[in-house]
Amino acid sequence: MKNPFLFKRGRYYHLEYFDNTEQRIKRISTGEAKNNDAIKFLMEFDKNRKNKPQTKFILLSEFSKEYEKYIEANYSEGYLKNTKSIFKIFTASIGDLPLKKITNRLMEQYITEIFKKSKHQARGHYATLRSAFNKAISWRYLSINPIRGIKPPKVPKNNSLFI
Repeated sequence: MKNPFLFKRGRYYHLEYFDNTEQRIKRISTGEAKNNDAIKFLMEFDKNRKNKPQTKFILLSEFSKEYEKYIEANYSEGYLKNTKSIFKIFTASIGDLPLKKITNRLMEQYITEIFKKSKHQARGHYATLRSAFNKAISWRYLSINPIRGIKPPKVPKNNSLFI
């Protein structure tokens, strides 16, 4: 692909490079006005990019289909049905985003939205999505789980009624 290169736009140097994970050309500002400083930025940027673990670019809909095939082969039919419905609701709620664009904040908003409707359902969505995103990490689609750091929803305890 294209080699990264520096160019000057206005006062600062910018870097243009090809991002393999998203399969597109990206541009970022170096924040440097001098050529030597911009070249140092480029060297550091290349070094960081090579050390960073490579992840693959995939949309949520593509991942959900692949994950459902995995569930179908390894788990029960009931769990597969549940997973399909959760991914359908999740995709309808946030849209068909690339997996890398799903953030911790977005996940927290989604779980809160479900929690308002049903506390037990929110717990189920949390557990299913957490395990799905953990599988995405092992398949190298993600580097961190977007649901990590979110506390699981509290489910109220049912008091037994007996005479």
